[in-house]
Amino acid sequence: MEKSKKMKDKYVIIDLRNMDYMKDKDNNIVFYDTAHDASLVCGMYEFENAWVLKLIYNHIDDFYRDTKNEDNNEISD
Repeated sequence: MEKSKKMKDKYVIIDLRNMDYMKDKDNNIVFYDTAHDASLVCGMYEFENAWVLKLIYNHIDDFYRDTKNEDNNEISD
């Protein structure tokens, strides 16, 4: 299954002032199954000004889709 399909309807925590996001120990973005789970994390870490956002649509331009492989690396001729 495509990675973007696994992210659909998940929630993320983002500070829109500096575009920082909740990360795991490897600096990967953390996805939550429910808004409630994400909001609990916001409270636990006492985030000053964060948004819980629901991922509903992943737009990928056809030009970029055709020039990158599944690992999002550019394909050279």
